[in-house]
Amino acid sequence: MDFFIQASQFVLSLSLLIVLHELGHLIPAKAFKTRVEKFYLFFDYKFSLFKKKFGETEYGIGWIPLGGYVKISGMIDESMDKEQMKKEPEEWEFRSKPAWQRLIIMLGGVTVNILLGVFIYAMILFFYNEKYTPIESMSEGIVCDSLYIDLGFQNGDKIIRVDGYKVKSWTQFRKKMIRPKSVIVERGGVLVDIDIADDFPTKWLGLMEKTGSSGVDFQRPTIVSLIADSVGLKSGSYEEIVSLETSCRAYTEGLRRGDRIVSVNGIETPYFNDYKRVVSGIQKENISSEVFQIIVEVCSVDEFDSTEERVLMPRYGEPTTKTINLTVDAKEGTVGFIPLRGSPEVFAEYGYGDLVEKSYGFFESIPAGYHKTIEELTFYIDQFAIMLIPETGAYKHLGGFGAIGGLFSKKWDWHHFWSMTAFLSIILAFMNVLPIPALDGGHVMFLLYEMVVGKPAPQKVMEYAQAVGMIILLTLVVYANGMDIIRWING
Repeated sequence: MDFFIQASQFVLSLSLLIVLHELGHLIPAKAFKTRVEKFYLFFDYKFSLFKKKFGETEYGIGWIPLGGYVKISGMIDESMDKEQMKKEPEEWEFRSKPAWQRLIIMLGGVTVNILLGVFIYAMILFFYNEKYTPIESMSEGIVCDSLYIDLGFQNGDKIIRVDGYKVKSWTQFRKKMIRPKSVIVERGGVLVDIDIADDFPTKWLGLMEKTGSSGVDFQRPTIVSLIADSVGLKSGSYEEIVSLETSCRAYTEGLRRGDRIVSVNGIETPYFNDYKRVVSGIQKENISSEVFQIIVEVCSVDEFDSTEERVLMPRYGEPTTKTINLTVDAKEGTVGFIPLRGSPEVFAEYGYGDLVEKSYGFFESIPAGYHKTIEELTFYIDQFAIMLIPETGAYKHLGGFGAIGGLFSKKWDWHHFWSMTAFLSIILAFMNVLPIPALDGGHVMFLLYEMVVGKPAPQKVMEYAQAVGMIILLTLVVYANGMDIIRWING
């Protein structure tokens, strides 16, 4: 059922984006009295699932879900209709229109996608408000491993700026750390400027592949989320839980969901990093832990990276302490529980950090939606940029329809659906503006050449370029979806 819910959201989102993108071409084409022969959602090679002609345009739904298209008379496009191009140009053909009109027609789809992203983000802020934990309220700062320590970071550093940009939340910090140049932190009341080495993205991705860790985290309180003797981790989520609750030794020894570990063997462990440091050195011993008891109820929440995990929402009661003995697993060095995970906003519900909820009026939401669009576009461009650097190995993480569909929630969540749709709209805009023949950007490239030189590129050149562009795109589609299949086979 989870698969069908995710697939349904993906198909709905993709269909909406394709139709609106192609409308971005159709509307200016009609406005400039250019004949549009076909308007299709998905490709209709050999046959279509549905078609209906209105006026001079055939509207339909194809069966190959790799995008959509508008067939504009007198234009070299996916149809590769060379016979039409051999005839004398008609006044209603694309090639007969002034270059500036053709440029507007070709940029129409990208323009719609950007405006759609701005509008959706604006409406999300208007209807759902903006919730975040200010990074300055995370008073204990960060905890980092050797990758960040080698760069000059220290545990307890408080993040201030990345590349001159004042970071508002932990989510923003993570996005800015894709390929940063410098970070300013506060350390002991003093601002410290840390230069980031050029090979950071390569080392960071290598660490992610080996350990699943990004190398830096905020200080997380040691709160028990789930009690289990063992779990199977798959793609960052708890896919297989081998034994739960009353059958677990941790449960029988007194540990409960929502308990907060205060100390281990007399050593205070206010944060999970402290707890790990103490427990990792203990083998086959009993752990004496003072526990802060919280009354809790169970719910689920989506993290920043859309990984759904089991977390707890508190109902605060009077704090009490108790001492229990937990047996450490000799092999794993664990005591049979999973700590609470999630974004800082999750922990703010427990009183760790502030939770800010900012509401927007309708007109206030528009510029806020614009800034959100720019932020997400920059985030995607940074990811795209490191994918072009072979040394990073980022190309191995390229995903197709399966990977994209997996980003949608396993439950029908309109908030998350619209957030994903806005982000995909931005991606669609960026990818289409790339100067690759067969994409809008390729057509724009030839139009700009014509406007500068004063005459169009030779028809044969454009035909060959279109063919090469289609081969490039099909190769990328096969590779990306092939990687999905390989990851699925490998589990």
